Amino acid sequence: MGFERLMGMKPKVLYRKYLFDTGNVQEWLGIWVDIFNRSILRRWKGLCVVLATLINLLAYNVAADGTNHDLHVKSLVLSINRDMNAYVSAHKEIDQMAAALGTTGKVKNVDESFVLAFLITKWSREFGFDPLEVAAVALTESEFNPKAVSSKNARGLMQIHAPTWPMDDYFNTEENIKKGVQILFMFRNSNPKSYLKRYYGDTGKDGTRYVQKVKGNYERLAKSYKGPKATNHDGNPM
Repeated sequence: MGFERLMGMKPKVLYRKYLFDTGNVQEWLGIWVDIFNRSILRRWKGLCVVLATLINLLAYNVAADGTNHDLHVKSLVLSINRDMNAYVSAHKEIDQMAAALGTTGKVKNVDESFVLAFLITKWSREFGFDPLEVAAVALTESEFNPKAVSSKNARGLMQIHAPTWPMDDYFNTEENIKKGVQILFMFRNSNPKSYLKRYYGDTGKDGTRYVQKVKGNYERLAKSYKGPKATNHDGNPM
């Protein structure tokens, strides 16, 4: 079945066709959830906490063969009760980060700042970084310009050097942020006292100036941000 036709199907038809004919409803729900999530991030930010929670949890708690209905309903309710506070907290944190990007990072488009805040927070938490630190690096490197290219052929929001760090698409914003955080993570594990200098590519005076600039941008962002700040593995927020 074509993607467009699938997206145009009513939920009840989708449920009947794929749950009872093929037993593969979760696969298609996963596609729909992905589209839905990307849509609410751009348009319905205020509703995303409740709606994303319900739909994501529902998608991953539907029985593939339609059995154990009561058990799965109870599991869904327990999951919502357990995870709702985390979703609400995460949404507030992202909203605060978006405000900081708009005020300090000069990302004027509200939807763009929210999506950037979401992606930065997502990949920072994945690798144990303070999102504000990653945002400060992005601000220092490109001023949040996803199409930036330096004279040294560093590309994208996090200024990933090509071909030192191979990527399929340096201007894919999420992949660029993910790659940048992965590089920071690698350098932090091997050189915890100088990982920012190594990310910049200079451990001398220029590297020291770079670190000072990142810390200055961190403080500027922090003044506009009132959410919880993580602590990095060395015990410091930077």
